[in-house]
Amino acid sequence: MKNRREFLQHSAVTVCAACGLIGGCSSSDGGTPPSSGTEITLDSADTTTLSANSSTLALTSSDYSGISGEMLVCRDSSGTLRAFSGTCPHAGSTLSFVSGSDSIECKIATGGHGALFNFQGSCTSGPSGGSTNYTLTSYTVSESGGTITITT
Repeated sequence: MKNRREFLQHSAVTVCAACGLIGGCSSSDGGTPPSSGTEITLDSADTTTLSANSSTLALTSSDYSGISGEMLVCRDSSGTLRAFSGTCPHAGSTLSFVSGSDSIECKIATGGHGALFNFQGSCTSGPSGGSTNYTLTSYTVSESGGTITITT
């Protein structure tokens, strides 16, 4: 017969496994993506923030019209700029850029599930070690004459 602790541990594992099998523990989608073809031009302060390699900038609709939910703009260690939805497609948690590995993480410490995405937006390590069938929504980024424009 199981004691209470063993029962609760077994139950927690079973619930987490069931959540992984049905595609996620949350129905949050992190907001509606911006309309296709919307152009967002970053202001000079945000352009300066992204001027160094391995830099990142998190944006929301309160920062720029045309953004719905959250957006993550990153410059990798080689200087390439990319923009992604700022929320995990699995659980809707906020994502963060990991500059040392040029990857994007859904941190467990901030309520995420531990998914890791490469700089192309593909999941390389699934939520809590599970499925990697998730891809980040990415946006086109152009840079010209010190101006950064994101097209959704």
